[in-house]
Amino acid sequence: MSWQDEGEGPLWMSALHVAEIRHAIPHNLLARLAYQESRFKSAVINGRERSSVGAIGMMQLMPAYFPGAGVSVLADIETAAELLASHFERFGDWWAAVAAYNDGAGNVDKFLKGERLMPQETRDYVAAVFADVPLSGGSALA
Repeated sequence: MSWQDEGEGPLWMSALHVAEIRHAIPHNLLARLAYQESRFKSAVINGRERSSVGAIGMMQLMPAYFPGAGVSVLADIETAAELLASHFERFGDWWAAVAAYNDGAGNVDKFLKGERLMPQETRDYVAAVFADVPLSGGSALA
């Protein structure tokens, strides 16, 4: 069984792919990010189970930064797609965009300037995503 078939993955794959197309995100990248965040578990997707820092929903958005987080799965997918695409516009690199989704764009900026190390959690997160969604080309994170 692939990651796409776990939990509620099959129910949401179409919506994730539509958002990828709308925001020019490589095929399966947003979907794999959703899996990384929620494992497509129903309790996470419907908001009954939050992260230890309060992130909610399939895309694990922080309500402090995204006030509508957790209200609608489709809205969360759209918000996450917009965020990931904006990170790509900022960094010009999908690896850095995914790292920023996990660790924050400001932290990735500091890493790229040599002002801080990339946390192991973020390195592992990025590696897991791109193990399933390989993209050609180099990365600013290398």
